[in-house]
Amino acid sequence: QRLNEIIHPRAYGLVRERLDEYRQQGIEHIVLEVILLVEAGWDHLVDEIWVIEVSEEVVVERLKQQRGLSREEILSRIRSQTSNEDRRKNADVVISNDGDYEELTISVEENWKKFVSGS
Repeated sequence: QRLNEIIHPRAYGLVRERLDEYRQQGIEHIVLEVILLVEAGWDHLVDEIWVIEVSEEVVVERLKQQRGLSREEILSRIRSQTSNEDRRKNADVVISNDGDYEELTISVEENWKKFVSGS
């Protein structure tokens, strides 16, 4: 909590400055990747919120393979985070990442094309 109190205001100020600079340069679309966008109260900075979610079982299998964590360690970490259900409540776009990297890329690209075309 203390670390967040120190870092978040400075990070927020830097993001605001950069967004203002980009807008002054006429850059139309800017993407922010912010893990705790809503929780930190930064959601007013963006026009849309995209959430990429993964089912619990896929997370468990990926983290077992990639990091060698136990199921209990993984579930403990998942339970300490905002749930997919709560993330979806604030989302304009929800993308599943239960498949492979290629499927995720295709889904992100399709949604991006819709966004930039305004449809």
